[in-house]
Amino acid sequence: MTAPTKEIRFAFLDIGLGDCTVITWDDRHHSSHTPTPRCIVVDGGKTIAASRRLAQYLIAEKVKKIDLLVVTHIDWDHLGGIEQLFKRTDTRNGSLKSPYNKLADIPVTTYWGPLPQRPGAAGHSSMSAAMNAASYASEFKAYVTSVQQNQDLLAALAGRVDEFVFPAMDALPELDLFRNLELDFLAPAVQRFSDEYSRFTPSRFQTLSIDQPIESLTMQDLNDALAALAEDRAKQASTSANNQSIVFSVTPKGLFSEHRDKRLLLTGDAEKKSWEDMNELAAGRLRARFFKVPHHGASSGLGPGWNKVHPHLSVLSVGQAGYGHPHIEVLEKLSPMSTRIHCTEQNQKKSKNPGDWGDGHGGAGGYCKASGTDCPKRTKDSWGHLIVTLSDGSSEETYTQAGDDCPIDW
Repeated sequence: MTAPTKEIRFAFLDIGLGDCTVITWDDRHHSSHTPTPRCIVVDGGKTIAASRRLAQYLIAEKVKKIDLLVVTHIDWDHLGGIEQLFKRTDTRNGSLKSPYNKLADIPVTTYWGPLPQRPGAAGHSSMSAAMNAASYASEFKAYVTSVQQNQDLLAALAGRVDEFVFPAMDALPELDLFRNLELDFLAPAVQRFSDEYSRFTPSRFQTLSIDQPIESLTMQDLNDALAALAEDRAKQASTSANNQSIVFSVTPKGLFSEHRDKRLLLTGDAEKKSWEDMNELAAGRLRARFFKVPHHGASSGLGPGWNKVHPHLSVLSVGQAGYGHPHIEVLEKLSPMSTRIHCTEQNQKKSKNPGDWGDGHGGAGGYCKASGTDCPKRTKDSWGHLIVTLSDGSSEETYTQAGDDCPIDW
């Protein structure tokens, strides 16, 4: 009797807005006829629907345990679906609904993620309260919420994870975890407590700079100045969080040594500062055949080191939110260097920041949209998933997807 085909599968799931990558493989010896399924999950999207699609895929892959769970950073569109998955598979919460009942109390061997708040830190509750009634506080409040959601995620994982690790280049995690898969850690350079990404606190109100005589100052002028400061601090916090993204690569080895040149690079929402650090600390280790493009194809994800990746396949995890991802600048950068470009979803909605995102011509939306054919063609079960399969005994990868590559004939 012939042993089942031994395979590695890199799956880029369509979970709407956010990221979700699942790696599954048979980690067994050549002589073994019994598969030992292994699994790495990297991020999980934002919503309950995202957690459901992730759960359905894990069930289809017959996953009973997650060997490595990675939450790249604190943004809700990366950790929200993971939190929902673990809340909805926890039998302490009562009877479980389908499909979560098939993953009841699924354990995790190792967790990599962002640091929580500092022990005993009050967080940003006072800042949130001070700005709660102000409409301009929405972006900053989203950051405050992400800090709390990271705390909630860690609470949901309690009792299900053998080892929690908060890795960085100055405190590398254990990388020799698997017989047939090699891990390489690339970013962040250092880990920071999640409540320290922003310095916007009430004590900093005195730093307001208003360019007009004090005698003519009105409450509206003060509110406008506070709004500008809030927006600036919100952007700083968001950028800091993105640049804390865990970036790492996975390379087949052992049983799959014939695929050693097929490295996968996973980048979270890494922005320019993170790429500058990687270009300095790990420039020789950025080349990868498969490239999960950072920050859903936002132009802020571009940085030094991109020219060292040389991908065959570039995957953009995009959703229908009004951000207009991916940005044309990113697609123009990818087009000459990547043979295949795949988007997990169409995005035809208008950008909420015309000129900053989308097509650069009034914010008409990102370029992963219908161009004669759907991109991708969804089905009830597969959505816009893209699955890359590497098989023992075959030197070529195979692609399974719900539709065509993203048309980029702009």
